[in-house]
Amino acid sequence: MEPNMKLVVREEQYQRMNVDARVIAEKVFQFYDTLPRRGKPCDPRQWTTLASFLLVSDCDAKVVSCATGTRCLGGSLLNKHGHRLHDSHAEVLARRAFQRFLMSEASRVYQHLSSPDSVLELCAEGNKLQLKDDVKVILFSTQTPCGDASIYTRPDGDVHASKKRNMSLESDHFTKKTKSDINFGSDNDGKSTAGARWQPPEDGDLYRTGAKCVPGVEQDELSPGLGYHVTGVLRTKPGRGDQTKSLSCSDKISRWNILGCQGCFSMLFLDKPIYIDHIVLSGCSYDQDALRRAIYGRLSADISADNQVYTLHCPEISHSDIMFRHSKSSIEQLLGGSSKIIPCPMSLIWYKQAEDGVTEVAVNGYKQGMTKTLLTTPAARLSICRSSMLKELHRIFGCMDETRRLALLDRRNLPRNYLECKSLTGYSVYWNHLTKSHKQFTVWPRKELTYSSFTLEDA
Repeated sequence: MEPNMKLVVREEQYQRMNVDARVIAEKVFQFYDTLPRRGKPCDPRQWTTLASFLLVSDCDAKVVSCATGTRCLGGSLLNKHGHRLHDSHAEVLARRAFQRFLMSEASRVYQHLSSPDSVLELCAEGNKLQLKDDVKVILFSTQTPCGDASIYTRPDGDVHASKKRNMSLESDHFTKKTKSDINFGSDNDGKSTAGARWQPPEDGDLYRTGAKCVPGVEQDELSPGLGYHVTGVLRTKPGRGDQTKSLSCSDKISRWNILGCQGCFSMLFLDKPIYIDHIVLSGCSYDQDALRRAIYGRLSADISADNQVYTLHCPEISHSDIMFRHSKSSIEQLLGGSSKIIPCPMSLIWYKQAEDGVTEVAVNGYKQGMTKTLLTTPAARLSICRSSMLKELHRIFGCMDETRRLALLDRRNLPRNYLECKSLTGYSVYWNHLTKSHKQFTVWPRKELTYSSFTLEDA
C-alpha cells in the first residue's frame, strides 16, 4: 500500500437499507433470552448494556454475535501476553465476537465445509474471500456509544440528574462532578441545600460522559451548562481505579468506519474491509446529530479521495423505543428509586460458529470461575482475547493447502509473533499512516509495543 493513500466516501454506500429498528430490537432481545442465565445480571439491582452484530440477506436478519458489558480495565492491569480482555464494553466485545465468527466462516470455506447460508465466498482469483454482495451488516446497541456521541443538549425539563449525585448524565458510565455542577451540599452562603431540586443552568445543559479527553486536544472546561464538555475530540474510557488506556466506543466506531469492523487479522484472507451499514439503538436516549458527528462527521473535513481499499463509511442510523429488560433505565424504573443500582460485573459473550455457537462469560477480562492460580493458564483465556485470536489464525492457515497459504502470505511464512502478524496487512500499514497524517488520529494514544510483542508460544 502506498503511503500517500487517503480516504474516500463512496457514493454506493448511501443506497438505503430497509431496516425496521423495532424488528431488529425484538430479534436481538428474543435471541438474548435464549442464551443461558449465567453471565446475565443475577441481582435485581444489576444492569448492563447489550450489543450485537447482525447480518441481513434476503430481508432476513440473523444475529451472528452479541455481548453484554460496561467495564474497562485500568492501565495498570493490562496483560502483556494477550491473555486478558482490556475493554469489556458491549460494543467492543460484540465486535471481537464478530471477528471470531468471520474467522470461523473463513475456516469452513477453506476446508470446503461451508453451507449455502455461508456469508463468505471465494473471490474470482480463488484465494481471498469476500462478504457476499447481498449481505449487509448491522450494529445494534441498547446504549449510545460512550464518549463524543453521548454529549448533546439535554431537553428542557429533563431533571434526571437530580437524583444522581456524583454521577455523569451519560446513562452507563460514571464521573465525579463538582459542586458547581449540581446543587447539593451547601450554597454560596454556607446554607445546606441537601435534597433541593436540581435546576438546569439558564442557557441549557448537556448530557455528559465520564470519558476523559486524551492529552494533546482541547480539554473539557467543566463549567456549568453547555460549556461543560468540548465535542469532537478523542476520549479514553472511565474505569475503576487508575485511568484506562482504551479509547471510547465513539472513537473506536469512528475507526471501524474507516478500517472496517473485521479487524486486522481477517484482512490476511479478506479481499476488502467489511463495514457497518446500519446502526440501530434501542431503548436509550440519543441525538442523531451527535452520533453522526462522533462516528464519522468529525472525520470528513480533511479526507480526500484517492484510496480504493479503506473508505470513510457513513452508516445509516435508526432508533427503537423498545427497552432492554436489563438496561439501566429499566432497572431504575423497576426499583423506583428504592435501591441503589449497580453495573453487572460479568459480560456474556456469544458468536455463531458453524451450525451452533460459542458462549462465554467474562469477569475482569478472564473467563468466569477462574481461581487466582488458574489465571495464568490457558483455561482462563477467552476465545476472543488477542492470544486466542493469534492461535486461531495459525490454525486457519495451518489447515490450508500450501499453494493457497503462500499466495495469501506473498510466499512468506505466517509469523509466530502477534505484532509481526499484524504488520503483514494493509490494515496495519494504513492505520499507522492515519496516526501520522490525519489530525483526528495523530493524538490517538498507542499502547506500548510490549503489549503486542507476545508470540504463539506465549499464547
